[in-house]
Amino acid sequence: MRNTLAGVEPVVDYSTRAVAEPLRGLVDGYLGYRMAGFPAGIHRGLPSRHMTFIVSIGAPIVVCAQTFRRNIPTAIGVYSAVCRRRPR
Repeated sequence: MRNTLAGVEPVVDYSTRAVAEPLRGLVDGYLGYRMAGFPAGIHRGLPSRHMTFIVSIGAPIVVCAQTFRRNIPTAIGVYSAVCRRRPR
């Protein structure tokens, strides 16, 4: 990360790994990434047959809205989500 006159230059780092042998058949892949220097934004997962499991190694993840409106905004360190393949 480099400092610039405007602040921190945006940086994206990512890494993928092969699934450990005992987890094959249960896990399709691992992907880790870090984004720095970007304004807060909204992530909308695409429909998929996969479950997403997120672990924050740094600051907590701020979840401001969820599918069920009764869930209040919160900051969390571990998050799991599933996007349906089609609407109910």
